[in-house]
Order: sequence, then structure tokens, then C-alpha cells
Amino acid sequence: MALGHGLPEFQITAGERTLIEKCVAAAAKNLLSARHSGFHLEGLADDFVPESIEAAYRVQDKLIELGEEGIGGWKVAAGTGPEPLCSPIFASVYRRGSDVLSVAGAMATLVEAEVGVRFGIDLPPRDTPYSQQQVQSAIAALHPSLEILGTRFNPKLEVPRLTVIADLQNNSGVAVGAAKENWQDIDLSRLGITLRIGSAVSTVDTGPSLADMLEALTWLANGRARDYGGFKAGQVVITGSRINAPIGRPGETVSADFGALGAISLRLV
Repeated sequence: MALGHGLPEFQITAGERTLIEKCVAAAAKNLLSARHSGFHLEGLADDFVPESIEAAYRVQDKLIELGEEGIGGWKVAAGTGPEPLCSPIFASVYRRGSDVLSVAGAMATLVEAEVGVRFGIDLPPRDTPYSQQQVQSAIAALHPSLEILGTRFNPKLEVPRLTVIADLQNNSGVAVGAAKENWQDIDLSRLGITLRIGSAVSTVDTGPSLADMLEALTWLANGRARDYGGFKAGQVVITGSRINAPIGRPGETVSADFGALGAISLRLV
């Protein structure tokens, strides 16, 4: 029985629900074990493969629960529609800019330059949905950020998209640069970024706008974040890749210049 058969909850028998929860737990245990050990999986057993976005999110939730450390924030793909993909992020994978990153330890494959949003006050679950203005008022600062992507699976495998989503969308780390508190006049849709990894250089000057970001953050505040107690002061939400590149080799440095938003670097070991 695969995860997520498309039936409404009221049509699922008690036995089927128990089996689904066992599959969710088994998938999460496999993924968590790979994260802790650094050993790649050759895949998840067929019974553990999500077949719906809801099932993938259930695996995410179980993975965070089994990790027993809480979350430091979220990732959400701003500018991709009214219900963007999202994932909670383990608190332990956040680091400051100028820290070091073990490429092998993170099972890292890619790095993405993203705008991080740090909240200054809690936005707890409530009956009345938050407005975009209320979410914006809760933002303490923006941060130049790097997301480290890695895979828990043999890199030679073609992993199903929903399995990637279940594995927190391949999140393996987030490096957060210095705070930019006076960011309101920056045109985020035209934010120029130069990403350097070793001698390789990539540039971009377009990306999600403030409106895109607020739409995604408000959707998240009123949606999946509610199951985690809402947004918490100090949490950093990364808002989607603006440019990405292969991670690089130990001994190299990853750096990203976000122009008016600041810069960030990360040394690879």
C-alpha cells in the first residue's frame, strides 16, 4: 500500500489508517537514519513511497517529530503560485555566514542563494487568518542566505519528486548572513546576486518580489506553520532559490554578494 491513495479521510478504514501511519513512520525513520549516518539509501521500499503532496508532508512532520530537536525555520518557494511547496527545517542545520560546512557530512550537492526572512515576534495559530500587512509587520530583518541541498539517496538514482519533498525538499543546511533591518526600499524583484564557488561565477538580477514573498509567508503562517505553533521570533524562513550551482569541493569557499542586502560566505571542508 503506497502512501496517499487519494481517498477522503472519512473513506479510510481504521486498519488502512494504521497501515498508512506505519508507512509514514518507516519512511521518516529511513530518512532520519540516512541524515544521521551519512550513508546514502538505495531507495525507499514501495510501501513507503508518497503518492500525494499530503502524504509527503506527513512524512516531513514525522521526520521532524522523530528528530526531537524542533525547527529553526522554514523553506517556501515564493512566487510559484497560491500554494507553494514548503518544508520545516531542522534547527541544527542553521549556521552563520563565515562558518564552515562539511560537504560529506551534509551529503551536499547544490547551493542556492536565497533571501532569508527573520521574524521578530511570534505569529501563533489563531482563528482569524493573518493578513499580509500583519506578517510584514512581524519581520525583524532580511538576511542574505545560502541553502545547502543534499540527497539521502544514491546520487545515481532518479528519486521521485514526492520523495524529495518528503525529505524536506533535500534541505541539508542554511547559512544566514548579517541582518539587513532597513530593507523596505530594496526592490527585491531586481536584486542582483553574484554567486562564487571556487573560481566559478554565476549572476542573476531577477527573483521573487516583496509581494511574492509576503503572499507565500502569509499562506504558510495561516497553513502548515500552524501545526508547529506558528512562526516564532528568531526563526528564519528562506524564500526560494534565486540562483544555484553545484556545491564545490572541500577547500573552496562559497560566497554570494546580494548587493544592497549584503553578502555571505561559507568555507567548505
